[in-house]
Amino acid sequence: MLMTGVIPDTFSGSSSFLDEEIEYLELESLLDEIAERLEANWSYNPEEETYQIEFIDEEGTLHEAVSLTMEYCEQGFNEGRDLITCAVQLTEFNQSRHLHLLPEILTLAGQLIFSKLFINEHGQLMLMGKALYHQELASDVLTTMVEELSSLAADFRLKLEAADQSG
Repeated sequence: MLMTGVIPDTFSGSSSFLDEEIEYLELESLLDEIAERLEANWSYNPEEETYQIEFIDEEGTLHEAVSLTMEYCEQGFNEGRDLITCAVQLTEFNQSRHLHLLPEILTLAGQLIFSKLFINEHGQLMLMGKALYHQELASDVLTTMVEELSSLAADFRLKLEAADQSG
């Protein structure tokens, strides 16, 4: 009798491979749902291992892209759970050009509900939000978060670009 395929637990590593495939398909399904709700597209960047929800108009112009990454928490409050991080890069933060805008930017950041404003280790000013992957209503939370990030990113960029042009 010829057998093809892999029967779970009969090949070392097969169940973890199948678990990863199932998780990948579940994540793709979640991305499909978010993109459909927001009338957007999604893609995967293998070099950076990130997904993107992309807002593209009828002419094919990309207006905003929110990156999504998933990480497994090995310690802390969320230990043993998958955490999805959504982020939008705004600009390279330049203290001499942007410092005077900080009060205005922080006021704008006060509108954020599901995300926060921060400067990463590379000096990039970003909007970022995190949500547990398998939490109840994850698709609702992530959809709202992506929508918030994409819509407020434009407001932040307008203020930052005005400072760049005046400085």
